[in-house]
Amino acid sequence: MALDNTQESGFDPGYVANLEHKFKKAWGQNFLRYQKDAISLLKSIDLEENTLVIEVGAGGGALTEALLRRHFRVLAFEIDLSLRDFLNERFSKQLETGELHLLCEDALQIDWRSLFKSELNLAVISNLPYSETRELILKIYAEVGEKLEVLALMLQTEAISRLTAASSKQSNYQAKLYGPQAVFTQLLFAKACSQKISASAFYPVPKVNNSFVTLVRDKGKFAKCSSLLAQAKLDLADFFPYFADFLQLVFKQRRKQLLNSAFSSDEQQAALAFFRELELKASVRAEELEPLELFQLAIAMYNKENKKSD
Repeated sequence: MALDNTQESGFDPGYVANLEHKFKKAWGQNFLRYQKDAISLLKSIDLEENTLVIEVGAGGGALTEALLRRHFRVLAFEIDLSLRDFLNERFSKQLETGELHLLCEDALQIDWRSLFKSELNLAVISNLPYSETRELILKIYAEVGEKLEVLALMLQTEAISRLTAASSKQSNYQAKLYGPQAVFTQLLFAKACSQKISASAFYPVPKVNNSFVTLVRDKGKFAKCSSLLAQAKLDLADFFPYFADFLQLVFKQRRKQLLNSAFSSDEQQAALAFFRELELKASVRAEELEPLELFQLAIAMYNKENKKSD
């Protein structure tokens, strides 16, 4: 069921109407207008007690407040310095108690691995900036994927299709949508749950359709990835950044044979040996491989490259 607010009932002027803010299209700023919408979106999300929630783009604070009402511990990024005073005033109590930490920084430029090194579990719950959706999601997976308990994002419908795309052996497979984001998603999470959101729930009103998608860690899938890395004597946190780069490389020319598009002439013999080990045909393309096959191939290549550099 879609959230639809065509009336002004439930409108909190603190978010938009009284916020003397120049909305910046370059940063994809479309703020949630209604507090009740933000609260409703979080109803189905349950987190472990020690989980830190990361919000990318606090904006007017509607989602931030809803997270705090759930008694979640929150770290919110906000790149727009013109919102700093507003957010500091609005959440002065929570900032003082430590329930909320506000970073007026570009989330893309921060080293998430270092920043969240001491955290055991993370949840990213955000109304992501439209302009940076793809880059941010890959960064999240690469730098803190092994700590992600929940990924819940407000996204354009097209972006959700790429995030949750089926692989080649599934009935609803679409080659043009299946890529790095979908591979990570299938390796780590259970089936996605999404809820449509009316454009009228935002200000400025976006020209695209939006949904709120929730992904919850699949413990069985996560254990399988961890087991494969343990067998190869690799650390999950160290491997994920390499895996993200590997996926971007192999999907860059998705229609070409993987052997020619992703491996140099010096690497091809070793790659062929890995193909045979994984029972892959020499002419296989990246878009034909299942997430676990890509994961195993990346492990093999990672080990080979590290042995070469030793």
